[in-house]
Amino acid sequence: MPESFSIQGVTVGDGSLFFILGPRALENEEFAWRMARSLHEHCSRLGVPFLFKASYDKANRTSVSSFRGPGVKEGCRILGEIGRELKIPVTTDVHTEEQ
Repeated sequence: MPESFSIQGVTVGDGSLFFILGPRALENEEFAWRMARSLHEHCSRLGVPFLFKASYDKANRTSVSSFRGPGVKEGCRILGEIGRELKIPVTTDVHTEEQ
């Protein structure tokens, strides 16, 4: 079995159940906060650890004219604030070396 590791208190790789949950993309800040708070409440009540995940740039949209997200700077600000205030681990997609 591979070595396990911890991401802000969420153990990965030891066979324990955990979830990566959140909206596919950061459509807007208000919705991201509502989703994060709701997931945090439900997972805490159930005793199931989770990582909050949302993309600041959802590049794989069905239409090239679709909204892709707020971008790296604004998206990371939102995700960082959610993580700090709710004390939950957050993650996102990274698409290029520059990001």
